[in-house]
Amino acid sequence: MIKFYFGNEKYLIFHKFQEQKAKFKRENPNAHIGEFDFEQVTDLNQVREELVSGGGLFSSEKSIILKNVGSLNSLEQERLLEMLKISEVSEGDELIVFIVLLGKDKLQSKLKGFLTRKSKRNIESIEFKKKKEAEVKEWAISELEKRSDANVGIEKKGLNELVLMMNGDLWRISNELDKLICFVEKGKIDSEDIQRLCSGEIEAGIFDLVDAIGAKNLERAMTLKNRLITQGDNEFFIFSMIVSQVRNLIKISDCVTKGISKSDQIAKLCRIHPFVVKKTLTQLRSFPIEKLRLTYKLATDIDREAKKGQRDMKEALDYFIAKI
Repeated sequence: MIKFYFGNEKYLIFHKFQEQKAKFKRENPNAHIGEFDFEQVTDLNQVREELVSGGGLFSSEKSIILKNVGSLNSLEQERLLEMLKISEVSEGDELIVFIVLLGKDKLQSKLKGFLTRKSKRNIESIEFKKKKEAEVKEWAISELEKRSDANVGIEKKGLNELVLMMNGDLWRISNELDKLICFVEKGKIDSEDIQRLCSGEIEAGIFDLVDAIGAKNLERAMTLKNRLITQGDNEFFIFSMIVSQVRNLIKISDCVTKGISKSDQIAKLCRIHPFVVKKTLTQLRSFPIEKLRLTYKLATDIDREAKKGQRDMKEALDYFIAKI
């Protein structure tokens, strides 16, 4: 059995995978589980050994987890796909292969086609597409009800603000829902709760940091970065938040160039919270569009290298801040 989870909605892929992994462990407590993350391991011989070996002393069942297949080069991908054919698996063993793939549409199609065409195994293939705004809202309402045992709901205005403020990011919305449930305990979450709890310290800290970067005040920028780390944020998160604000700057700069300058119009067009739009408009004078594009390219390079283990994010974040 091959379970293939792919798509652009990373939150849903991750949770579906975790759910199925936990289920397999419950149903097969003595089974062997081999796990490979190809952002860290590229030795396909280890994968082959797992595929052809038995389930273990006390169980014929086993599971192999293959994550971030897109990090392999094209030749490695082809070799991995060939390994998945049933002829290469020990006869008599029950094997479940979990394949978790984030993004990379071409590889998704190729992998799905290969599995369907060449593998004799049963295939469970689920694509998790990015949710539309209305679907995100439905999901948030459902999660609130489930996590609070139906004790907490949310007003329509508050829901709209939460989804806009988090740009529809399910990871961030999920974290905020837990925070809001603890705060409200019972009843309805309203707009004031969202503004009080969710527009908060991290966003303010990132705005201050980007302000310092724009003003070329490196000393203050490093002080603010260190303060965020002291508060519990790691370098990857701070980097991603700066990049998110760079994206906002690019979007809003594009609107201003087109003659759209009112914050409420920009907020609606770009689907960015009005609070974020107003703060971002004040930063535009420090970030010409060409500088923003170069910054975004640099961020893309750093992100790719960090994920491949070619860069230490602690050093990369300092370099990124200094180079902007």
